[in-house]
Amino acid sequence: MLENVEEFQEWGPLLGNGMPCPRRAAKTFHQFVANLRNLGYQVEYRELRARDYGAPTTRKRLFLVARCDERPIVWPEATHGDPGSREVLSVRKAPWLTTDRCVDWSLSSPSIFGRKRPLVESTCRRIAKGILRYAINTENPLVSPSGTLAHVTKFRSGSVGHPINEPLHTITANSFIKRPGGSVPLGLVEVSFTPISEVDDSCDRTDLASAFLSKYLGVDSIPPIIIAGIPCRITDIGMRMFLPRELFLAQGFPASYLIDMDSDGAAFTKTTQIRMVGNSVCPPMAAALVAANVPELSVLYQQVAA
Repeated sequence: MLENVEEFQEWGPLLGNGMPCPRRAAKTFHQFVANLRNLGYQVEYRELRARDYGAPTTRKRLFLVARCDERPIVWPEATHGDPGSREVLSVRKAPWLTTDRCVDWSLSSPSIFGRKRPLVESTCRRIAKGILRYAINTENPLVSPSGTLAHVTKFRSGSVGHPINEPLHTITANSFIKRPGGSVPLGLVEVSFTPISEVDDSCDRTDLASAFLSKYLGVDSIPPIIIAGIPCRITDIGMRMFLPRELFLAQGFPASYLIDMDSDGAAFTKTTQIRMVGNSVCPPMAAALVAANVPELSVLYQQVAA
């Protein structure tokens, strides 16, 4: 079994400058598959999304299965689906798992205002667009268990983010965007709300929030947001980065999985942990493929685990 990015199917010869030759795209990949078949293997490959098999991430990857034991290649049936789909509503499938179940809500998100190193303008624009889309211009903003409204943003060109009640979008090994003075990785934007009756309009934090939204959203004032029938307004905007453990949970790893050291006990840095999760195979995907094609190994594993 093989897992790779979907672009692996376009694997082909390179030009003299090291770039792929467009006229010979996929030639090397098809040769690779042909060589396996010439060795006596059946070969099939498909693109699958981890969210359809119980991992709280949208991650889509190419999976290739090759076998030479005369047994058929079996592709596992999806076990999860869109919460509004007929299969989920009829309880034939479970709903997709969502990002909020992976978040450690006990951690605070530092305010984006008054930082020693101010956020760059592109980051502020991305946060503002996310708040407009997922907090202000939505009928039912999602309030987290910590009493805040949150959404996820990815710091890459053209990305606004997504609601916290969706599977986390694909984690990649290069989940950092370089900028002068450092790097900005995957972030969790947390927007705190207070009922209007409890807001002091002279509060600096309220003014900062108003100024921020006015500058980047092109509005002169912030309309109240209705949550459970109560008019609320933004009093602060916080942002923090996902911790490696949260990313591993989103990738489908169990909470007991060791992520901070190698097999010899040598410690991994936070950067290394994030790189490892970006390069990992979602365990639910691997488990589903093994259970479908080598069920005896799946049964043996369950017996050992018990």
